[in-house]
Amino acid sequence: MSEAAALRFAGLLGAVTTPSATTSTSATTGLQLRPVLTNDAKRHGIEVLSPDVNRSGARCTVELLPDGREALRIGFVYAKNVGADPARRIERERAERGEYRSLTNLMRRLGLSDGKAALKRDGIESLIQVGAFDGFGLPDEPSASQRELLWQIGLVYRPPSVRFPLPLPTAQEEAPLPDLTEWERLKADYAVLNLSPSYHPMQFLRPYLGEGVVGTAHLSGIAEGSIVNVAGLVVCRQRPETAKGFVFLHLEDEYGMANVVVWPVLYTRYRLLVRTEPFIRVRGRLERRDGTTNLLAEEFEALTFSRSLVAPEAN
Repeated sequence: MSEAAALRFAGLLGAVTTPSATTSTSATTGLQLRPVLTNDAKRHGIEVLSPDVNRSGARCTVELLPDGREALRIGFVYAKNVGADPARRIERERAERGEYRSLTNLMRRLGLSDGKAALKRDGIESLIQVGAFDGFGLPDEPSASQRELLWQIGLVYRPPSVRFPLPLPTAQEEAPLPDLTEWERLKADYAVLNLSPSYHPMQFLRPYLGEGVVGTAHLSGIAEGSIVNVAGLVVCRQRPETAKGFVFLHLEDEYGMANVVVWPVLYTRYRLLVRTEPFIRVRGRLERRDGTTNLLAEEFEALTFSRSLVAPEAN
């Protein structure tokens, strides 16, 4: 994939509203588009990388991988509780004084150890949860778990105070803790970034679906008119005024996207599920028209076992 394509996706993500923006229709739409854009980039062969305190910019950037491919690096500003000014401060401080050597080093350089920084504790916690500090560890360890890094914050961070804390060593108080599971990392990604650079929810949910639920990548090889079951995350819901009551869903799994057509009478029966459930299973008949494959829905089921994940709302 060319650098131009990676730059295009970086530009598209840069155009959507950041979580620090005021709540509005545009802000909501921007958040909804994030997972759609990043997953589309992956399907086009562009690797999406998590924020990294020594590699990310304030906004998304294109990064050259060792094998020569271009990747999309998520910027600091997309993490909840960070904000544009603190994101630029992290980038500027690194450019002026060199890479950060540890979580403690970053916090002291940005003033978090004396409570005077624009970036507050919840912003640092957000960056830790999405892996921005994964290269830093405890003494004598190459890297630390996210739980260990969250523990370290309490040893260094000071809220605004008239007292200036002494820069005492904290290594004796640092303890090894178990790392987050992949599912916990996915949940943290969606909670903080409203997207996941490394995972798609369906790769964890698929083992619980049972037999007979096909991935979207296999739909092209199934005969038209066949009855199939597809499951995924609803990333878009549309009910155009000119569609005479028809509803159109875009259902995404770890392989791609499926177009789902909902007849008016079926929408009336499943209205609440179709409008509110993020993860669903759809049973329907395959139709191909003008080169497009659609699933004409006949039955819906909510994937209730997915509710521990805070999924992005569909547009």
